[in-house]
Amino acid sequence: MAHPELSDIIVYPVKSASEISLKNSNLEQRGLAHDRRWMVVDDSAQLSPTNQP
Repeated sequence: MAHPELSDIIVYPVKSASEISLKNSNLEQRGLAHDRRWMVVDDSAQLSPTNQP
């Protein structure tokens, strides 16, 4: 049986923002390195594409 192989890894460093395509990544305790580690917020609420496109 052949071993599966990834051709690309896509991460989103800023939640709901543009993707970054990688050829490799490190697996950390929280998941892939740099994937969804940041998000944009203001003093009153979390900002997301649904309320701030």
